[in-house]
Amino acid sequence: MAITQLDKMKIIKFFRENKMGEIYYEELVEYMGKKSKVTDLEFTYFFANYVEDNLKKDKVSLNMIAKMVSAIIAFLGWLHEDGVVIEDMSLVNVLYKLRDCYEKYILRNNVDRDKDLDDMFPILEERLKEYYPREEQKHIDYDEEIERLRKEIDRLMKEVASKEEEIKKLISSCNKKDKIIEDRKKDIGKLNNKLVASQNGQKELEERIKGLEDLISELRSLIVSLEGQITAADSKYATLDELKKRIQNDYLQLKETIKSLRKEIDSKQREINRYMEDERMKIVIPSSSDYTINMNNRIEGLIIQKMLQGKNDVDQLVEFLLENGYSVSKNEIRRHLNSVKDKLRLEYREQENIAVDEEDFYTYTINVPENSRYYDLMVVSDFHLTSFDKDIIQDMDLINDYCASKGISTIINAGDFFSLSRTPSRQSISVCRKLVERVLTRYPSRTGIVHAVLGGNHDKDMIDYVDDPLKTLSQGRDDFVNLGYGHCKIAFGGAVSILDTIGVHHPNRRFPDPVGAMYTTDKIQNSLYGYYLNKEATKDDVYVDILGHIHKSGLDIENGICIVPSYRKDRVMDGAWHLRVYFGDDGHINNIVFIPIIKQRKLIPTSEINYTKRLIK
Repeated sequence: MAITQLDKMKIIKFFRENKMGEIYYEELVEYMGKKSKVTDLEFTYFFANYVEDNLKKDKVSLNMIAKMVSAIIAFLGWLHEDGVVIEDMSLVNVLYKLRDCYEKYILRNNVDRDKDLDDMFPILEERLKEYYPREEQKHIDYDEEIERLRKEIDRLMKEVASKEEEIKKLISSCNKKDKIIEDRKKDIGKLNNKLVASQNGQKELEERIKGLEDLISELRSLIVSLEGQITAADSKYATLDELKKRIQNDYLQLKETIKSLRKEIDSKQREINRYMEDERMKIVIPSSSDYTINMNNRIEGLIIQKMLQGKNDVDQLVEFLLENGYSVSKNEIRRHLNSVKDKLRLEYREQENIAVDEEDFYTYTINVPENSRYYDLMVVSDFHLTSFDKDIIQDMDLINDYCASKGISTIINAGDFFSLSRTPSRQSISVCRKLVERVLTRYPSRTGIVHAVLGGNHDKDMIDYVDDPLKTLSQGRDDFVNLGYGHCKIAFGGAVSILDTIGVHHPNRRFPDPVGAMYTTDKIQNSLYGYYLNKEATKDDVYVDILGHIHKSGLDIENGICIVPSYRKDRVMDGAWHLRVYFGDDGHINNIVFIPIIKQRKLIPTSEINYTKRLIK
């Protein structure tokens, strides 16, 4: 069975994949496969032809040639041992010529000799003479004859090239003279055309000059008119500038008035909430009340029922009464509300003692470099560290690498840096202490990058059992900043004084799954509203609110809420947020570009979302 093209390709691939000295017959046969029936003689034919053909090329791998020659020597020995007679003398002749082909390749391409081939060719010739001798032929020095012919050809080629160069010069000279004559004829024609065009152009220029003189006269009149208008505009500008200053003063006074009114409204709302909140109190309408007898009292009873369910506006009350069979106008609603206020006397008792969050609203001020138009922040959350091995160190290094590549010097952590069970054992307490020590000594630092950490509910749980972990980190490391627990503000100062701040929160409550999927639920809004109410502030006091704890990523640009995913234990995709905060000339934040980050082998930014807060400033 003759060797196939597929067999040849497999042989070449096998030799390329194995080093010299590691090519074995059994492995070669196994590599060829059971379907291949190549004989030792066919292998030898292929090796000899491959070496001869490749040494005729200009560039070849001598290492591959050496592998093939080594195989030929081995196969000749096996053929001799098996008593195989090579009847085709063409193969023998090719084998005898291989060394001559090698010498010619070295001479022709002027390359260094291969030591392995220099060692193997004498062995090959010795085996050939021993196993398959041939009659001595008259030696002809082909190399010397070839060299002589080559020199003669080079001499004749130089003479031909010289003659061709002389012919080219003569042809070029004739062509140049013909071109000069043709160009002169064309130039004469062009000059005649230009002369006619110049005569026509002179007439047009005379007409244009007259038109320009008239235009200059008009421009002079216009300049005089504009000078008068500029003087009048300067006067108007001075008036407008004075008006602008008065408006700014009125704006500042109005802002203070609005802030005062909001505080008063919030104070009243807190008082209402304190009475109406179902989890803290029970409303009891006195049994002696008799205003439920007639229709008006039934309407007012429904109004009280609806108000006890939460905040409602007049439109919602109208709709609720209509659902219960009463068509009442807005003015009548307002009258009933005043009646309820005058008539109703509420009795209540405490259901349970609700602990008031006494956490301070800590403000962390970032020093912004001079002439900066924007500042970059990295926001991460919910590491939930229970150990600190090399994989976690690598994850933390990804944050530092991203910040270094983007020029970010401040990392804000929105809570739950650590994680501890709410009912820890002595063993887990010991583990936590060691964990804080390992973070303190092994957390990867990067020059110029600060990690500001807000405490979450899991961080706060540790305080009763071990020392305050965030305080320990900030006291032991210059690159850690303690932002307190639960809530804080991020301000911008230094060379640039910015009035707006960013709120950062880690709520101490559970949210259902829809919060993570929709991002704009009332539960988050109510949570923030209640917090600001407790602090006698409003959401308009911050430019945007950033929340950890939910373990999902989201951005609500309508309500100014950014939900930070867990960096290591997210419900959907581990990641973070990159914020670029732009500053306006009026001392406020102009806009923020939110860049969501996903964590893979490195941190990858996926898009850019612009956010501008619309509020009274």
